[in-house]
Amino acid sequence: MNGKAVVRLGSLCVALAWLGVGVAEDTAKAPTAADAARKSCVSQCEISNGTCNSKVRQARQECSKKAANSGRDPMTLRNSDYTYFCSYFRNPGRRGPGNFADRFTQHYNVCIDVMQQNIASMRYDCYLNERDAQTICRTELRDCQAACQ
Repeated sequence: MNGKAVVRLGSLCVALAWLGVGVAEDTAKAPTAADAARKSCVSQCEISNGTCNSKVRQARQECSKKAANSGRDPMTLRNSDYTYFCSYFRNPGRRGPGNFADRFTQHYNVCIDVMQQNIASMRYDCYLNERDAQTICRTELRDCQAACQ
C-alpha cells in the first residue's frame, strides 16, 4: 500500500469509530493445546452433569412410584429411603479432572446426609429430594469445571 491509502484507511477507521461502528482487527488467535484440553475437560464435565441430572430424574420417578405405595416397598412392606438419589456419586470408578475421588466421596456423603434427613413417603418429598440432588449435581459441575484450569 502506498502512503495515501494507509492515511485514508486510518481516517476511515477513525470516522467509523466516531460513528460507533466497530472495526474488526485481525487479532484472532489460533487455539492452543491448553485451550483445546480445557475445552475437552469442560465438555466432559458437562456430559457428566447430564448423566448426574438424568440419574436424579430417574430416581425421582422411582421415588414417585414408591410414594404411591405410601413409601413402602410393596414386596417387603419396609419403608424406603431415598439414598438412590445419590447413586451417581456412589461409583468411584468414574474419572474426572482434579481430585475427583475425594470430590465424589464428599458429594456422596453430603447427598446421603440430605436424603436421610428427608425420609418420608409423600410425593412432594420426592420433588424436594430431586431439587436437593440436582443442587449437588450443579455443585459437582462447578467443582469439575474449576478443576479444568
